Amino acid sequence: RALRKKVDALTNEINTNREVYLESVRLKELLALNEGLDSPAVAARVIGRENSSVFKTILINKGSADGLRSGMPVIAVQGVVGRVTETSWHSSRVLLLTDYNSNIDAAIQDSRYRGILQGGGVMGCTLKYVERTEEIKAGDLIVTSGIGGIFPKGIPLGTVVNVEKTSIGLFQKVDVLPAVALQKIEEVSVILIDR
Repeated sequence: RALRKKVDALTNEINTNREVYLESVRLKELLALNEGLDSPAVAARVIGRENSSVFKTILINKGSADGLRSGMPVIAVQGVVGRVTETSWHSSRVLLLTDYNSNIDAAIQDSRYRGILQGGGVMGCTLKYVERTEEIKAGDLIVTSGIGGIFPKGIPLGTVVNVEKTSIGLFQKVDVLPAVALQKIEEVSVILIDR
């Protein structure tokens, strides 16, 4: 009985140490990301999620006391997460790029052809306004264009997973899988842009 109790205690200690180790690895990657940016950034922890049918948002533990304002871009090591929509003193709400209200000026990395990445809820995102004549294929990387003054140029948004060219209309339908696994994200960086 005493040995079983000791084994349980050691197993709990191993699990705790593993969680601390994994968090330190993620934070180290986030710190390296922040150091590589042209603008200052604030690291924040995800403290809440709202995945209602209307809005796709997360709540982070930094707010106006840390210099955050509405409209600031939010990124992770893998790419764009979304943008700040509301701030209080010590927390902020972030609209995810998969929300239907999210629109980000984007470019296909190789061809530099531009479009608007619009959130599609559980379906991921859609790259809008890509003309039918433009050659685009599954696997193409979509990045921020840098136009619009919110997101810096060249940050990954996602990867093309499906392209449909219809016989009518000017544009093709381009489905995009976000670069960031938004359901798993625990830490983010908010870029402190001057607007």
